[in-house]
Amino acid sequence: MNDPAAARLGAASGPACQRAARTSCSGTLQGMKPPAAPAEDQRDVVLLTRVEPDDWQRLRAVRLAALAESPEMFGSNLAKEQAFDEAEWRRRAARPATFLASRDGVDVGMAGVYEFDGEWFVMGMWLAPAARGTGVVEALVHACESTAQAAGAATLALGVMEDNPRGRRAYVRLGYHYTGEREHVRDGRDELFMAKTLPPSAPSSS
Repeated sequence: MNDPAAARLGAASGPACQRAARTSCSGTLQGMKPPAAPAEDQRDVVLLTRVEPDDWQRLRAVRLAALAESPEMFGSNLAKEQAFDEAEWRRRAARPATFLASRDGVDVGMAGVYEFDGEWFVMGMWLAPAARGTGVVEALVHACESTAQAAGAATLALGVMEDNPRGRRAYVRLGYHYTGEREHVRDGRDELFMAKTLPPSAPSSS
């Protein structure tokens, strides 16, 4: 789904959306590295980081890489976001909830999950080319689902370009179905909307 210029964002966090979550995958991205490299026996592991304001440089590096590599997938552009100052990136990093995926000490993807008028959406999904088809999308989607689920969301929606068959297949495999809605975007392509019913959040043990 294309990023809106402004939106009301909901705050939520769940057990699966803490600072680290792991799954097997691979991939590389030139950009800001996480503060610490993984241990030798974790080189095939993806680390998910829930972004905080102090992570703004990592967020900036991955977002600009996404805009440079896949400009047609976003509602913004590289030149515009290259001009953002530190305060703007810190503001973006403070909004819930954006995840960075890294492997072997290098960031390889990102995704966010946000609430708009009571509905939850996956936004800004991007993977470095070498990380596609390696399990990174599954890790990011599951983190987004856990956040929405913990907030009490019954469904989670997303948008995918009609001419992105690989992405469409991945979302179908993860349980998303087409809603029948589509949006004609400015470059003449169509964005298709998908949704998934989420199980109820487990009650707190406290």
